[in-house]
Amino acid sequence: REDYYLFHEYLEENNLPVYFTEFVERAVAAGLQYVGETSFAVWDSNLPKEAADGLASLENRIVRNQYVDFLSARMFRRSLLARAEGPAPRDEPDASAIRNLFVTSLSEPASPSPDGGSDGPEEFVTGAGVRITIGNNVMKAALGVLLLRAPASLAFEELYAETLARGEFGSAAPSREDLAEIVLRCFLSDLVGLSGRAPVFAARPGDHPAASPLARAQASEGTRVTALTHRVIRLEDLTRFVLRRCDGSRDRAALSRDLSAVVASGNFTLQDEAGAPIIDPQLVDRFAGEAVESALARLAHLGLLMA
Repeated sequence: REDYYLFHEYLEENNLPVYFTEFVERAVAAGLQYVGETSFAVWDSNLPKEAADGLASLENRIVRNQYVDFLSARMFRRSLLARAEGPAPRDEPDASAIRNLFVTSLSEPASPSPDGGSDGPEEFVTGAGVRITIGNNVMKAALGVLLLRAPASLAFEELYAETLARGEFGSAAPSREDLAEIVLRCFLSDLVGLSGRAPVFAARPGDHPAASPLARAQASEGTRVTALTHRVIRLEDLTRFVLRRCDGSRDRAALSRDLSAVVASGNFTLQDEAGAPIIDPQLVDRFAGEAVESALARLAHLGLLMA
């Protein structure tokens, strides 16, 4: 386990869990009201129909949220509170707000050959590894557009135009309102991310690749780093090694030499296509160049390199 987990779970001074309903009761007693969550769980929007219908019959949204916690075994929330005298919060997010935001892909098809042109079911995998089956052809077309442009973000109008161009909808073409509702459902299911402006990063590694100082510092301490898209990403050893050295002062040759040197020291292992460790120094030098190029491409795809 990483240090932050050990500290939070076992060493922190105050760790007093409460039910969500109890938390809200305390907030109300302090003159506050519950607005909503800043981070949504996939369960919230993908409950089995029987469970969703039963919850819909509960008028009290606080109690309804508590039952979702029970059903999904949710242990942590990121709740937003406001002063009680402020406007009453909406019961559900407003899809019309989507039209003023940028959208980015947070998922990919489970199949290497996805079928995006029909209403047939297609399984997508979120960044957290949750699998969601999608049958709606408009949703699949929009996710396909975002996947092709990942990790770049698209303005809603751009996404709408490219979704219409990608899908074969005929007279059943979706309206902007339809797509906004679909994007909202995808956001609540952790299939896409939303932001007020498009993040800036390098789509391709430059001659002297540079990652953000924050990501490099995080990579020195552990495997989880924050991308320029604001996503938290867990890196494997090779990509993490290269990221730590992407400070803008090294070109690919220098990065390859660094990797060859650490392999020669015995502190890092490169493997060939069959998974066998590479020991021969000449082979190490050749594979090091290929490994660095692959890692740089991955770092760019994850939005970790600065423009």
